[in-house]
Amino acid sequence: MHIGSALLAIWLVIGVIAAGQRGDYKGPIGCSGASTIAVTIIAGPLNYAGVNPNVSCTVQHPSKLVTVMDPGGRCRSSSARLPARYRQHQ
Repeated sequence: MHIGSALLAIWLVIGVIAAGQRGDYKGPIGCSGASTIAVTIIAGPLNYAGVNPNVSCTVQHPSKLVTVMDPGGRCRSSSARLPARYRQHQ
């Protein structure tokens, strides 16, 4: 193992420990939690030098689509909530 690989591994292990000490692994993990954990691990020993990474993000959830069968037995999706560019014209 090269010295650089060993240093990188130690750096990341220190970041994992720092994230655990900050309590980042507790509670639900969403977009913000996962991003904060990743940045904390990457920061490694810098966490002990005063770096306090926090990431805030939101994820858009897809709209609900209803699939129905027409009298011919073909599936049709309700596109009432889709933007016009995604609607199929029949």
